[in-house]
Amino acid sequence: MGAIKVQVQVRRRQLVRFAYGTDGRLGDQFLVDPRWRLARRRHPLPAPPTRQRAEAARPVADRALRDGWAMLPPRDPGLIASIVEGFDAIIDREGHGFDMGPRIRDCVRYLSRPVDRLPQLRLVLDEPTVDVLRAYYGTGFRLQHVRLWRIGHVPDALAGEHHYGNLWHTDQHPVTSVKIFVQLSDVAEVGGAFRFYDIPDTRRLLRPLPGRLGAGPGFRWRQDDLPDHVRLFDAPPGAAVLINTCRCLHRAGIPKPGMTRRMLQFTFDIAADPPPAELFAGLPDDPGVGPDRSA
Repeated sequence: MGAIKVQVQVRRRQLVRFAYGTDGRLGDQFLVDPRWRLARRRHPLPAPPTRQRAEAARPVADRALRDGWAMLPPRDPGLIASIVEGFDAIIDREGHGFDMGPRIRDCVRYLSRPVDRLPQLRLVLDEPTVDVLRAYYGTGFRLQHVRLWRIGHVPDALAGEHHYGNLWHTDQHPVTSVKIFVQLSDVAEVGGAFRFYDIPDTRRLLRPLPGRLGAGPGFRWRQDDLPDHVRLFDAPPGAAVLINTCRCLHRAGIPKPGMTRRMLQFTFDIAADPPPAELFAGLPDDPGVGPDRSA
C-alpha cells in the first residue's frame, strides 16, 4: 500500500506541474480553489483617492500578474534603520525569538509577534504599496501575517539539505497569495541573496518534457535549462519586491561564513471584503512561528 500511495503522490505532483507549472498542492491551484472563484466575481474596491495614484499602481500590478513579481519603491532608510536596530536588540531575548532550523536549529531565528514588538513595521506598508495590492487583486484582500527573521551560514556539506527555504521550491499556499519581501541587510556584504524565476520560466522548468508525464519518482525539473534567467534580490536595504512565491520558483541564498541576513515579509491573500482602513487590524498571531516549529 505504501508504494501505491507514493506512486499516486508522484502522479498527482506531475499532473499539477503539467497543468499549472507549479509544485503546489492540487487543491491550491486556480481552477479548484474556491477563492479563485471568489476573485473571479471581482467585488469592486474603492478606488485610490486620485487618478494619478491609480495610474502609478497599475503597471506595477500588471507586471506582478504577468511575471509573478514586481519591484516596489524602496522604503525610507531611517525607517529601515529603526527596524534593524529594534530587531537586533530583541531577537536573542528569551521568549522573543525562536530558533527554527529543522536540522541546525539556530541557523534561522524568527521574531515572534513582530508588529507588537516593533510597531514601526506598520509604516512599511505605505499608501502606494496598498494601491498596488488593490490593482493586483481587484477584489477584497487581507494581510495574513508578518514575519521577521535572520538566517545564518550553513556548511557546504549540508547546503543540499533543507534548512530555511535554501532549496529551489514553490510555496504550497493558495496561488492567490502574494508576499512582499523587504531587504534589511546589505546583501553585497553578507551574501546569500534571495533568488527566483518568473512565472514563464518556472512553468518551462517544472512542466514535464513531452512523453515524460508518466515518469517515475526520479522525474525532476532541470535548473540547468535556464541558468541565466535567475533573478537576484540583491538590492540595498529598504528595497522591496512583491512576488507570488506559489508560482515562482525561488530559494534563499546562504550567507557567507560568520554572517547573517535579515528579511521582512508581509503575506496577503484575497478575502470576501475590502481590507480594513487599518491594514493591521485584527492581525492574528502567526501560527508558523513558535518554539515547536521548524522553518
